[in-house]
Amino acid sequence: MKHQTRAVLAVFLSGAVLAGCAPASETAPPSAAMAPASAEPTPRLSMVENVRSTAKVRGIDKAARTVILQFPDGREEAVTAGSEVRNFNRIKVGDTVQIEYARLTNIVTQPPGGGPGAVQRSSTDRAAVGEMPRASAITTTQVTEVVEAIDLNRRMVTLRGPQGRTRTVPVPPEVQGLETVKPGDEVVISRTEAATVTVMR
Repeated sequence: MKHQTRAVLAVFLSGAVLAGCAPASETAPPSAAMAPASAEPTPRLSMVENVRSTAKVRGIDKAARTVILQFPDGREEAVTAGSEVRNFNRIKVGDTVQIEYARLTNIVTQPPGGGPGAVQRSSTDRAAVGEMPRASAITTTQVTEVVEAIDLNRRMVTLRGPQGRTRTVPVPPEVQGLETVKPGDEVVISRTEAATVTVMR
């Protein structure tokens, strides 16, 4: 998943995880698992995605704080590390940059409550002075949308989000209990993303 790898590198380069946009070179394809809780009357869905990618350091411009990364498919990209990235001088040609990304998404319906809303929390960690450069970030987002309309025959639900915009989305056939959902009910989407970039020798 290219956009995940770009996001992870951006976190590293901004000082929280290397601020460039390198394309993904995934050594392990993302896996997704949909696990509806059919034993419960309330429709819900869980999805898990995992991406792992590596790149080799092929060149370094220390003055510009730029690193040339080569991905397994042969593509090379230049990324520039911000001043916040600790221990940049420890990076050498031949080092390996390991990128890991995981995202857990839970979607569940609930009776009418507080209406649309969104909350986001994040935390970051980076290498201590003297260590090889590394960084990680965890972001948790919860978005609540209100059900505006339901088409049971087509399994389509229209939702109104925090900014008042509406969107119509399909409901996968493996999600049971759609017939219990009514206009005015809320759909809560909780997403946790964890990203780690580590430079290894």
